[in-house]
Amino acid sequence: MSLSRNLSGCQVFHPSELPTDWDCVPLKDRLELLYGRALKEEIRKPGDVDVFGSNGKVGSHNEHWLDAPGVLVGRKGTVGAVHYTDKPFWPIDTTYYVKPTGDDKLRYLFYLLEQLPLKSLNAATGVPGLSRRDAYALLGAFPPPNEQAAIARVLDAVGAAIDRAREAAAQAAEVKRALAQELFSKGTRGEPQKKTPVGFIPASWEVKPVNAVVTNFEYGLSLPMHLKGATPILRMGNIQQGDVVMDDLKYVTLPDALVDRYLLKRGDVLFNRTNSQEWVGKVGIYRTDAPAVFASYLIRLHPDVAQVDNYYLGQLLNSYNAQCRIKRFATPGVQQVNINAKNLGKVLIPVPVGSTALDEQREIAAVLEAADERSRSYAPVIAALSQLKKSLMHDLLTGSVRFDPALFPQEANV
Repeated sequence: MSLSRNLSGCQVFHPSELPTDWDCVPLKDRLELLYGRALKEEIRKPGDVDVFGSNGKVGSHNEHWLDAPGVLVGRKGTVGAVHYTDKPFWPIDTTYYVKPTGDDKLRYLFYLLEQLPLKSLNAATGVPGLSRRDAYALLGAFPPPNEQAAIARVLDAVGAAIDRAREAAAQAAEVKRALAQELFSKGTRGEPQKKTPVGFIPASWEVKPVNAVVTNFEYGLSLPMHLKGATPILRMGNIQQGDVVMDDLKYVTLPDALVDRYLLKRGDVLFNRTNSQEWVGKVGIYRTDAPAVFASYLIRLHPDVAQVDNYYLGQLLNSYNAQCRIKRFATPGVQQVNINAKNLGKVLIPVPVGSTALDEQREIAAVLEAADERSRSYAPVIAALSQLKKSLMHDLLTGSVRFDPALFPQEANV
């Protein structure tokens, strides 16, 4: 890299904008970025020491190389990603570890490095890479060490609240998964069970292929998309965790006849037919009356309403066992896979039948919809806390908001 490379556009901190008792100096004046040490996967031994790469924890080993705490910065691969560990660890050679050269608090340096645009400092032409020369040239904001500790404690508190909310959301999702397993195998009537190709189900239920209860599989639109427009169009990324999310929308221009044909209705079931191994096969239920159409990556299922409730069908297809059966049609080892309507139609599912079948299906769907609602309720909490943390990081790391360090207990190297 040329020594004359201009990084002025990457500077976040400026001396004139910081408190007068703070330092604003290049990172090279306050810390070192040191190379990790290679530790090939085949020579690692079972243990409780975390092995870190550029994208975080990548494995474990039975001995550590460095004592805790540690701050790591992605060097190759996930360039500029910053991680913190409070346990002895082993950083491999795709990452740097941080060594303060003065009295700066390591936990504060973690937040400072997170705030800097390290991810944009890509010095490589093929594999992404972070040059120490570039990183060292960035200016950092350095309050006195006791104030650094106070800032870190405040941000830690918000981070802990985010972690608790995420844990609660994960637990709610696990409860929903257990409920689905129970309801799709035992129903709500307390019937005896029978063994079938899809596992145990109530004695009165039947196993049917999806195409026996769906009258039509409708592919979406393949049209140019725009950032603005009259009609939102949903894509594969809008199908998440059994839901249809109205984020990161694009738009299409359509004649009224096509809008009417492809307009989504509350309760529509959408199937993600193409994407990665992780995403393909995901099913979402459209739970809003907001106008939108859907792209060709998605298939809308039209259930036979005399046989199956649409919410039951959506919940069932997105359940763990059904997803396993759907995934069998995804080609192993291929990054981009497809599951077409023909193969989706072959998937076997358990279906209540008889005079009260739809009532039981709706009872099951209602329980699972309530579980989904509880799980989704954490999303705005997590979003609000994340926004608070982002705002606080800016205000605290620039000195716009200051805390009296005496209000916070001192720690050796937080």
